[in-house]
Amino acid sequence: MWKQVSLLLALLTTLALACAQPFTFQGFLKDGGNPANGNYTITFRLFTAGGSQVGPTLTQTVTVQNGLFTVELNFGNVWDGTDRYLEIQVGSTPLSPRIKINPTPYAIRAATAGTANPIGSAGGDLSGSYPNPTVAQLQGRAVSSTAPTAGQVLKWNGSAWAPANDDIGTSLWQASGTNIFYTAGRVGIGTNSPTYALEVSGGLLVNSSAGSLLIGFPSSPNQWYFNTIGGGASLQLWENAANAVRMYFRAGGNVGIGTTNPAARLDIAGGAWDTSTTEGDLRIGSPDYRLKIGIATGGGGAGHATIAAQGGTNLLSLGAGTTLATQRTLTITGAGNVGIGTTSPGAKLHVVGGSGAGIQSESTGNDGVVGASSAASRSGVYAYNNNINGYGLFAANWGTGSGPKWAGYFVGNVRVEGTARVNVLEITGADFAEKFPTTEPVQPGMVVEIDPDHPGNLRLARGAYNKRVAGIVAGANGLSRGIVLGNLEGSENHAPIAISGRVWVYADATEHAIEPGDFLTTAERPGYAMKATDLQKAQGAILGKAMTRLEQGKTGFVLVLVNLQ
Repeated sequence: MWKQVSLLLALLTTLALACAQPFTFQGFLKDGGNPANGNYTITFRLFTAGGSQVGPTLTQTVTVQNGLFTVELNFGNVWDGTDRYLEIQVGSTPLSPRIKINPTPYAIRAATAGTANPIGSAGGDLSGSYPNPTVAQLQGRAVSSTAPTAGQVLKWNGSAWAPANDDIGTSLWQASGTNIFYTAGRVGIGTNSPTYALEVSGGLLVNSSAGSLLIGFPSSPNQWYFNTIGGGASLQLWENAANAVRMYFRAGGNVGIGTTNPAARLDIAGGAWDTSTTEGDLRIGSPDYRLKIGIATGGGGAGHATIAAQGGTNLLSLGAGTTLATQRTLTITGAGNVGIGTTSPGAKLHVVGGSGAGIQSESTGNDGVVGASSAASRSGVYAYNNNINGYGLFAANWGTGSGPKWAGYFVGNVRVEGTARVNVLEITGADFAEKFPTTEPVQPGMVVEIDPDHPGNLRLARGAYNKRVAGIVAGANGLSRGIVLGNLEGSENHAPIAISGRVWVYADATEHAIEPGDFLTTAERPGYAMKATDLQKAQGAILGKAMTRLEQGKTGFVLVLVNLQ
């Protein structure tokens, strides 16, 4: 970076004598052609006319403001009356030429080669010629030649920078007689970014001696309140066209709509009770009713409806007609039971219907009826019918189109106490099994035999060609069970033994490979099957036919079509 330094040196004594130390050195530093500002590291050295340095090297961090800096230098006892030359280095850049130190104050200048004061015509925002150009533009915009007067500032008027009055601090409001107004934008009080014509952030107090309205935030956040002050006894909302009160707040807390004398916490006055052509009324907390809603008899809905909590019974009834006691449609008891068609509901929802359905529910996007219970031995949905020819629960699927239609879907076990009758029964399992107790632990896929020591029990089959073979434990290798018999009380944990159908069986092909179609019998290994190679010995000990193969020398699962022989 090019630097230019103008230097002013003031010596405290003449050089004919020993120079007083230290002495003050002042200079002017330019950085890139502009007056420098900031902290700079400047190094000072003193040389003889022959170019030999005398005295120490002085390095200082110098604060430069608007190009000016001042330092004190002390080179020691180096002044002998001969010429001395000062070298200045800014950062790592030495400036040339060196400056001859004279015995009297003297303004001198040192600069890098090729740097000089501007000459010739000025450019950019300046006009005229150096060294005395004039400012003709600011940011490329013309500057007016009009001379300013006292107090004026230079202001952009849309076409040029020209002298004008300083408007800082003057009001944006305009006056018209004793009125003031502002039409240029929004007004904010307590906010600098209003989003409406007038936005007040904080409370607003409108005060007079006759009572007025206070709108604001109380100590609790997110709440508004209205209050009468100054002795006012009521708050009123008026309709300007009719010059009439439409809503009336009394000092005691009663609110009236259509009346200036509310007799209850909310008193809505319409026409007379049960008149034929006018609107009804609503009263809460009146002397005769806790809640009364009147419906005009001459409009679209003839008759009236009443919501009433009868004294002492905590009962809420909804009815249609003139006699509530005998024409209740919906009743809510103090215990929370809801009755539809009954005045004494015995459940949270008790519906008594006539010839139609008691409850009808329809949904186009979810379940029609959902019931749930967390009580032990109870039901999420309980249905029964008191007629011998009826159904406790009727489920149907009236959907159209191809594919199966499921009238019922059950997740979990289904228990039927009685007779289950179906035209066609389809199950997803692949075998026919019966539950048996066992005298030792067994697992799905194991071959079992009749336990000779425990009548009615089974155990793992032992020995080849075992004629006591009883079947295979169902459910191995991910193949679900089909029909399971023997679900008697106490047999819930008994093993289901497949006596027909397809199951996976543990097989031993150590001696003979098993191929599809081979007869299988019991193996020497307990609980395993093997290929029956001696059909004479296999009579009465055959499990069924293999449906998959197992290589010789291996053990593993083989799918078998169970058919005890």
